[in-house]
Amino acid sequence: MAVSQREIAEILERFIRSRFRVPVKDPLFSQTVDLFDSGYVDSVGVVELISFLESTFKIKIPEESLFSTEFTTISGISGIVLGRAAAIASACGGASTLRQPDPRTSRCLRFIMRNATPNAKNFSSPERMNKPHPIYRDAAPPVIILNLSYSGLGIARDLAGRGVRLIGLSSDRKIYGNFSRFCEVRFAPSSQDEPERLAEFLLQSAGELNGAVIFPTSDFDVLFLDHFRVSLEPHYRLSVPPRRCLFQVMDKYALFCEAIRAGVPVPRTVVVHSHRELAQIPEAIGFPCVVKPVWSFHWRNGNFPETLKDTKALRLDSLKELETRYAEVAAASARVLVQEWIPGDADRIVVLGGYFNESSEPLSYFTARKIVQSPDDFGTGCVVESVELPEILTPTVKLLRDLGYQGMAEVEYRQDPRTGEYKLIEINTRHWDWHRLGSASGVNVSWTAYCHLTGKPVNPTRVPILQATWIAEDALFYYLLKAIFARRLNARKLWRRVKGPRIYGIFDRKDPLPFFRYWVQTVIPRVAKKLFDELRRKPGGAARRKRSRPKSSHDFRGESRRTGALVLPLAQSFIYEVVLYDLLDGVNLISPFLG
Repeated sequence: MAVSQREIAEILERFIRSRFRVPVKDPLFSQTVDLFDSGYVDSVGVVELISFLESTFKIKIPEESLFSTEFTTISGISGIVLGRAAAIASACGGASTLRQPDPRTSRCLRFIMRNATPNAKNFSSPERMNKPHPIYRDAAPPVIILNLSYSGLGIARDLAGRGVRLIGLSSDRKIYGNFSRFCEVRFAPSSQDEPERLAEFLLQSAGELNGAVIFPTSDFDVLFLDHFRVSLEPHYRLSVPPRRCLFQVMDKYALFCEAIRAGVPVPRTVVVHSHRELAQIPEAIGFPCVVKPVWSFHWRNGNFPETLKDTKALRLDSLKELETRYAEVAAASARVLVQEWIPGDADRIVVLGGYFNESSEPLSYFTARKIVQSPDDFGTGCVVESVELPEILTPTVKLLRDLGYQGMAEVEYRQDPRTGEYKLIEINTRHWDWHRLGSASGVNVSWTAYCHLTGKPVNPTRVPILQATWIAEDALFYYLLKAIFARRLNARKLWRRVKGPRIYGIFDRKDPLPFFRYWVQTVIPRVAKKLFDELRRKPGGAARRKRSRPKSSHDFRGESRRTGALVLPLAQSFIYEVVLYDLLDGVNLISPFLG
């Protein structure tokens, strides 16, 4: 029996509702609605839609039809399908051979298309990665995320469900973000090790991804996008500040000079270029002091000592120690900053994070305070809470306006307990590890940035910050282990700070695979190997420590009890979140895999 246009439209509507999860009672969805402008079908869905039509009805849709206005609605597409069938029949000298597809074939096709989610394996071949997209102009501009660690995974989760195609470029095949269900993953060269190859990779992909927004997640990504700005900007929207102010921000000494002109407090700072200039430090700065690179990437190149790997800064307590350490770091860069040491715990560090427009006006922002960072003095925040800090907004906006800053910014201050001033520490010109705390607090800076970069109207909004806590669960786990062995942990105080609404760096109940893959493949084997190495290197060490322990060492047993008081509630709370919420949300999690 020949199939009519109405029947084609019904088949097509069932496929779109099933594949793209259109609710049955959606009042906006119909056979005449524009599928692309309304966001029902994205740029990946177009390819799947064409494949479904050609496989189901045994026709070939010409390219000119793909760009026609008819190929935007179910009614128009069904007319194109019927017309192609009539053209084939006329060429063959007979009637239309278009038939109702076999029900078993339709079910099979719907199941395959519903589960054909692009992943790292699908996109590992250059032929598929660089295939031009058939009708990009009808879809929302996609997003390219450089690297899929905390920051990149957070961007994907921030933008998931908004009708935007998300592509994560990963140079690390083991990183947890590769297993997210919210973005396509393509293995690409590293911006740090192979920037020329990465630029070539992006230019080859421009035919498919032309107009995409590129979000960097590291300083090397920012420098890469700036270096290849001229060749990439004709094809992509780059989320980096203008070149005229980028160097002023990434050069810490230039940033501090600009901050002084803007009236923003900074630590006392001296630039040292050679060993003989260290003699001025006792008088100009004093001890203890802090030594850090002028450009952060200077301490991440191949010349930096392996013993200081991953070091962001050094606290030094004497001139002799300063001279010794300077001799080590000078191999990477002789030009370093020496600053005064601002005392205090991690909770003295506060941050304003947000997105700023061409006038350096914050389109959306939130403020936060670090609770725990690892290492303690100069580390990455592994527990951060969102709090209202209106006192750092005015100096931040003043400084960024003087710089002519535009784009994503994380502006970090440290409060000096001696004066109460918030002194500028640094500005990150990209997404940072815990930016997703903003989403938990009611501020989605990633979506604001996407809308602004793609020309969507964005009005500056200020909403009350909802208090929440961001936890890097792997970093906190390592931090707790070290604290237990070092016998320094105020478990009760830490537990009070992490109670309440929480969001995690890796775990997400709607996207659980990255967490479980990372812990099973990386964290547990790493800890087991470390413990095994310790036991093998010091046989009987535990017994000797037990025998040599003085009777008055009840403090450690107290710390163990306090550690249990922290770890057990955290574990119980985490299991509660994983098990209960996933059980309640189980249907949504497994529905994509059901026929």
